[in-house]
Amino acid sequence: MISVKLTFGGLCNEAISFYSQCFDVKVLAQKSFKEAENSFPQGIEAKFQDFVFSAQLEINLEDSKFYVTMGDTPAIVFTGTGELSGCNDNIAFDIHVKEPDLIRELYKKFTEAGSKNNIPLEQSEQGIRCSLIDPYGICWTMVCENNPQSERKTEVD
Repeated sequence: MISVKLTFGGLCNEAISFYSQCFDVKVLAQKSFKEAENSFPQGIEAKFQDFVFSAQLEINLEDSKFYVTMGDTPAIVFTGTGELSGCNDNIAFDIHVKEPDLIRELYKKFTEAGSKNNIPLEQSEQGIRCSLIDPYGICWTMVCENNPQSERKTEVD
């Protein structure tokens, strides 16, 4: 599954507030990096813990509903630079797969093309993951959570 996520450099809560003033918005779910900290073996610096890891919004306008996922830019949280580390817009792609070998293959292709690491390819208790900025400035976060199929091969190459 690939989904699109709007990203903000530490301003996601402000963006949610702004969109709520403009539209009829229902926040379906919201989690801070602190609340998601167990998903990241390297931990999260205190100054980034209240940043939004992920929020799902339902935006209602007339007879239509629009759903959007958003959060603060992972490049800032994981590099600690306070800069977008090469991100040139506010869109990221989240990839969730069933087989860890697919992430390894994608990671290899992205790094061979010159992509920059936000989160190097790593194994955690939850599964295998990585996050990269591609040569065009787009952030790609890839995750394969542990499951009976993926536990056969859990080594990070």
